[in-house]
Amino acid sequence: MSRLERKIERLKGRGAQRLQASEERYRRLVDNFPGAVVVFDRDFRYQLAGGGVLSARYDLDDIVGRTLWEAFGPELGARFEPYYREALTGTEVSFDILDDARTWCCRG
Repeated sequence: MSRLERKIERLKGRGAQRLQASEERYRRLVDNFPGAVVVFDRDFRYQLAGGGVLSARYDLDDIVGRTLWEAFGPELGARFEPYYREALTGTEVSFDILDDARTWCCRG
């Protein structure tokens, strides 16, 4: 292996370490947030879910990897969908949804 190849490998390793450290910091931030934090993709599939309120009410493993409708049911999903769609355009959204005994105060 040439000196250049070794240097490239070292830089790749450092980049991977930095990325992992950044992901761990972000995860700690989400896990310790008192409210709820979710990240979803264009298919409304949750990539990340956490926060005190959300984890107190739900098993987060039942949310991450599932769509909005799979995680929260078709009725609640239909109520959230227009706001999620607007958020995906880059527009800041703020809305409240009443659901049984809960009020979802959402900002994004």
